Amino acid sequence: MNKKENNQLICNSKFNKINIISNDLKQNLKNWKLNLPFDPNKTQIDLPNEIQLENKLQFSILLKNKFNETINAQEFNPKAEILKSNSNEMITEITKFKEGTNQELIGENLFQKEGEYQIIISINDQKIPKSPFKLKVIDHFFLKESEILQIENNPKFNQILEKWIKEAGCNSNLQRRFNSRTDGWKYQTFHNKCDNKGKSIVLIKLKNNSLFGGFAAIDWDSTTGTWKQSTGNKSFLFSLISLDPKFKEPLKMPVYQDKLKEIYCDPDYGPIFGDGDLRFGYYNQNMKEYNYSDLGMTYRLPFGYKQKSNQAKNFLAGSHENWDIFQIEIFCEK
Repeated sequence: MNKKENNQLICNSKFNKINIISNDLKQNLKNWKLNLPFDPNKTQIDLPNEIQLENKLQFSILLKNKFNETINAQEFNPKAEILKSNSNEMITEITKFKEGTNQELIGENLFQKEGEYQIIISINDQKIPKSPFKLKVIDHFFLKESEILQIENNPKFNQILEKWIKEAGCNSNLQRRFNSRTDGWKYQTFHNKCDNKGKSIVLIKLKNNSLFGGFAAIDWDSTTGTWKQSTGNKSFLFSLISLDPKFKEPLKMPVYQDKLKEIYCDPDYGPIFGDGDLRFGYYNQNMKEYNYSDLGMTYRLPFGYKQKSNQAKNFLAGSHENWDIFQIEIFCEK
């Protein structure tokens, strides 16, 4: 490369660095940094042998001159290639610049499977000698068994649900206990598989593309007509995909009134949240045939909505009742 004292990267100078800042779903690895100094005697970058990351890898490359000043990354066309460690097959090449700045190269790759990968860094299409280092990708997606979330393929949904249940005092090692695709729609099956299994998430996807559900902070059971309340009323309803264009982001709706009616347990009903806020199954009618929402009875309505209004009743599913359900999944703590 051409040499300029103030703004050029000089590859054979030990004063120059490439900083890689990586960021993934694991909270304690956020803002993790690698300083990669050039050593003119070794002509290589000193790197750890292996770095363990989770499925989502985000990183940026910052170029600095010998005065430790950030220089124009765009001018030098820095790239990072992510390859499988056990072959020469390239998974992706990252060249996207962060919006609003030309000082930093931002890359993002979502790994779908566990495995070992390498990152190879190059500048102006010249690979930095011996720059590859291993990334061991581990599959720690929250609710990784969920067929619904795999179809959506939006890691934000996994991330926000995990954050919300941890705030409610639940661990993130939930196991799928019920899947309507394989278990059918009988409320008796729901109780057989999910009763007395600890805290749980009910995840519902409709054919109209709405995606919503509820978190029960107390066990389901088969007692006769019993309302149940958790300590601190930690249960909540949520919407991940709403048909209301005003709500484009995931929304959490906690308990806010009539707090004794957090969930309702009965052997002749499916899962019920609140005093009819979200209800499935009724005596001889299964969970697909009998379902409705009267949001706002126990759980907080979205801002601007009024209790008992059509807007409130339609918010979760796009209609008040008799939904065309694609799938229900229930994940339990035990």
